[in-house]
Order: sequence, then structure tokens, then C-alpha cells
Amino acid sequence: MYRILAALLFFVLPAAAESVVVLPFINLTKNLNLNWLGESAADSIQEALYGEGLLVLDRDARQEAYRRLSVRAYVQISKATMVKIGDELDARSLVFGSFELEEKPAGQRPSVKLVARMIDLRGRKQSTEFFETGSLDDLSVLEMNLAWQALKFLSPKTSVTQGDFLLRHPGARVDAKESYIRGLLSNNPEQKHHLLAQAARLDPTYSQPCFQLGTIQYEKENYRVAADWFARVKPNDPRYRRAQFMLGLSHYWSANYQGALKSFSFVVTEVPVNEVLCNLGLSQMRTNMPGAIENLKKAVEADDADVDYHFNLGYALWRKGDFDAASEQFRAVLDRFADDTEAKLLLTRSEKRQGQRPGDASTEGLERLKEEYEESVYWQLKAMVEKK
Repeated sequence: MYRILAALLFFVLPAAAESVVVLPFINLTKNLNLNWLGESAADSIQEALYGEGLLVLDRDARQEAYRRLSVRAYVQISKATMVKIGDELDARSLVFGSFELEEKPAGQRPSVKLVARMIDLRGRKQSTEFFETGSLDDLSVLEMNLAWQALKFLSPKTSVTQGDFLLRHPGARVDAKESYIRGLLSNNPEQKHHLLAQAARLDPTYSQPCFQLGTIQYEKENYRVAADWFARVKPNDPRYRRAQFMLGLSHYWSANYQGALKSFSFVVTEVPVNEVLCNLGLSQMRTNMPGAIENLKKAVEADDADVDYHFNLGYALWRKGDFDAASEQFRAVLDRFADDTEAKLLLTRSEKRQGQRPGDASTEGLERLKEEYEESVYWQLKAMVEKK
């Protein structure tokens, strides 16, 4: 299966991508401090659709399109501008909407009205208007009801029932959600961390701030702290498998190879893509578990052009003492990238049949883990294969 998917990824994806972009909902109130509600609606719908296997463009891609087209978020824009945003991102479908608040008497929480529509950018077909109204405390439920309507429009053949959909995408406390969204929107690193940590503290079942906090710590190379945050992401979270992948990386860089092996072993059963096979094979190599060479070979066979896959296989073979097979892989690296000094070093060692030397730092820790993870692409291509 992974070879078929790899081939499709290379040859078919540019023409077949069924990507979706979710725009921040327009703020119809006069209170700019409520812009977080528009971002919350977009984020929640985006995450839910992603969790159902749709290829949903992330917030960074959307923001870049807004920047290039000089579009302001949360304010009324024309349908023509929306179409331009979709075209800029090469998206097939677009979700957009608005929100307004109805103030209640003192002591009562305000109610919120969320309105959403979808556009099929290929046929320029627009859905009818969907709306949800309720207490602000029930914001997550309102958002998920709209996400369900979006899923039915974007993927009409889905077999998921609304009840199952809502169970798979439970809501968060509104105060936790507000802190989380404000944290996402903040450009101040300290404030961002404070708000995300506050969201995680307010609702311990809310996984999304945990994922973001893990990402922040991982980028700072605080791998043990990152691992603690990634481990808090719940199995029902749409990004659980991605969190497990990042948990595996965090464990690996912390020299917790058993922990890395456990994480990558789980992910590979769900998403057997090359980068996971590679990292699993390296974890098996580090823990002297069987299967390392086999998994590293699978990564090479699926993507022969990637020098890192060849290097990792050669490195594992060299550590095992299979010098002839290792030499073949290091030559493959140098055929593709002649200036790879580490491959040159290990090719020389392999040709001289020299293995590991105790205390030789020059040949220790040379493996090359993969940090990219394309789960949405995998699910889309798998569906294409099964459909054929």
C-alpha cells in the first residue's frame, strides 16, 4: 500500500488535491475584542474537518493568502474576494461565515448566532445558509453543528452520523477556548505561552492547547517538556496521531528510545508513510529491536530519491557490520549529493571494513530523523486508491 500511495503522491496529487480553506468568521458586532469568536469558529470547523480526513489548509496558509491579497480578517468581504483567496491557495472548497452576539439582562450570559456557508470553487456552487444560535457557554456545540453541515456539503457520501461526529469532536469550556484562541492570535511569545497554558489548565480535557505548547517547546529544543505536552493530547483529538509522531521525535531527541519506539509503532499502524517507517526503523536500531533494516528499506524503496533514507539504511547496516550493503547505500547518497561529508566518512569506514569504535564521537548520532508528517495527504490518497 505505501508504495502505491507514494507513487500517487508524486504523480497525481497536484491535479487531485481536494483541499478546503476555512475563513475566519466575520464579526458583525462593533466590539473588536470579540474577534476571537470568528477565529474560534474557523479553527473548530477546520480541526473537525481535518479529523474526518479532509485535506484542510492550515491557519498559516490562510494568513499568507490574506497578506498577499491585502485582506483584513473578521470584516465583511465580497464573494469575489473569497474566491480570490481560494484560488490563491489552490483550494477546491471554501467555508465562510459570520457571528453576532445578543446581549441578555444583567446576570445572564449573552447568546451567539453563528452563520456559515460553503462554496465549491470548482463549480462556483454555493450552499444554503446554515446557522446555529445558543448560549455563549455552548459555543463548542454550536461550532460542531456547523462543522457537521460543512462535512455533509463537502463530503456528501460520508457514512458518519451526526451523533458519531459530535462524539468524536467534543467541545471545550468557553473560557478555555477563548484563552486558546487568544493565545493563537498573540504575537508576543510570553503572552502566547501564558494563554495556551491557561487554556490547558482551565479544561484538562482540551487537547489543542497541549499540542501547541508541545510544538513551542519542541521548537525550543526542550524535548522532555515537549514530550510531556504531546503526551496529554487525547486519542479523540483530530491531531492525536500527529501528536504521537511529535512525541516520538521528542522522546528520540531525549534519548528515550523505548518511548520513541512506542510512539512510532502506534503511528505506523495508522499512517504507514515513509517518514514514520524511517523513524520507526531508527528507533528499532537504537533499541536493538528486529525490523529496523526492513523498515528502513521500505522507506528507500518508496522514495529512492531521498538521500536521508539511503543514509539511514546505510548507517544501520554499518552499525550491524554489513559493510558491503552499507557501502552500496552510502554510494547512493553520494551519487545524489556528492558533498555529503558524513556519507563519505562512513563509506570509507565501510570499504575498510571498520565498524564502530568505542568513544568515537564522529560516527555516533548520525541518523537523520524525519520531522515532516503529511497525514491529510495520506488519507486522501488512500481513498483514491480504494476508490479505484
